[in-house]
Amino acid sequence: MAANNQDDESYEAITKRIEADMLFTVLEDIRSVAPDQFDTVDKVTRAYFGAREEVFAAYYDYFHLGNPEPVVLTDGEVAWATVTLMWMKFCGAALLAGVPCPTDAFKEECREHMGRPDEAWLAYVARREGRMG
Repeated sequence: MAANNQDDESYEAITKRIEADMLFTVLEDIRSVAPDQFDTVDKVTRAYFGAREEVFAAYYDYFHLGNPEPVVLTDGEVAWATVTLMWMKFCGAALLAGVPCPTDAFKEECREHMGRPDEAWLAYVARREGRMG
């Protein structure tokens, strides 16, 4: 019996595939409203990591500070929130008009396949708390 291709994929490969699928889907919408802002890989990369820092700051400020239990975000939560924020920043008018964010379709897949703690989140928390990570 042949193994399912998804079963053969490593965690890292699954994570990269899901992130790329989400990002590609969102970039189609974003490029329709802001084509010049996402016309190079460098611009997309900067936008992604900038959005990720915003996600980290929001989660840290609203859910981590003062919480007796440390908040640990998974790879899936971070990827989903980051790409969703990118879409909302550029396509917010669509959201207000009732168009669902295209990342909604990926939320369950992120939960199911990307459950490891996000290393960048843990490093961010360590930096904010003045610890070396």
